[in-house]
Amino acid sequence: MVNWPETLRVKAGMFSLLAQFIRVGRPTLSLDDSDIVSLPERVSELTKHDSDRVTASADGPKIPRGSHDNELTRIAGKLRQDGLEEDGIYTAIVEVCEKRCENYGLRLPRDVQEIAKSVAIIR
Repeated sequence: MVNWPETLRVKAGMFSLLAQFIRVGRPTLSLDDSDIVSLPERVSELTKHDSDRVTASADGPKIPRGSHDNELTRIAGKLRQDGLEEDGIYTAIVEVCEKRCENYGLRLPRDVQEIAKSVAIIR
């Protein structure tokens, strides 16, 4: 036997979910019928600060030894996001490395080429 009120509620819920998906690009689910409340003041502490942002220019802050790979990969990702291909990424991060990396050593060309190649495959 069909429970009509339950069936209608499920169909209405699916319609509501579809409408939310169309409106915001993703489904959102609510656990109950509580009112929407404003965000607490401290939420801004969870967002990125200027110090966390990637500086892709050669005149940015120094990159200490031990964080070269991570920082150069972040910079390469930013450059890829901006539309550069492997050769452009390689050229840019070589310059960044030469000017910003402290004690980068002799492995520079090979390491930077690997970073540029791995990031360039990301679409």
